[in-house]
Amino acid sequence: MYVFEIFYSFLMSSNPEINHAIGIQADPLLRTWEEDGFRLEVFDTHQTRNGKNRLAYRLFDRHFDEIPIFEGDDFCASPLDAIDSEATIAALLNFLSLRPGDTDETYFDDYSARQREWCDLRAEALAQLTFDLRSALDQEHEFSDSD
Repeated sequence: MYVFEIFYSFLMSSNPEINHAIGIQADPLLRTWEEDGFRLEVFDTHQTRNGKNRLAYRLFDRHFDEIPIFEGDDFCASPLDAIDSEATIAALLNFLSLRPGDTDETYFDDYSARQREWCDLRAEALAQLTFDLRSALDQEHEFSDSD
């Protein structure tokens, strides 16, 4: 594992195509979500912002390449959900699957050419999986409310 971390750090620091490349200063992996070639890794930074837990993350897409599409430590989980819950994963995936037209165009100004290409080719597929996950959570919530 240590060799991979050294290689990964070198890869991140030497690849100008990756925005949001960070040295994640967090505990070991908190949670992994995988579906249809996507993999989201979530880490606890043990920091808060405005009373919300701040999480670090890496999103990979096997159908695109093996390098993280996004990597950051800027996601704040809802205080209503556990930081390793499906609801937190869905909220983070929703944030990562934004496309032009979903929000202000300036939101994408800091995206690299590689991230824009991924957004054009694959963000919609991730958005659909996110919608499906949210729908399942909503149904689960409705079912538990009816008990």
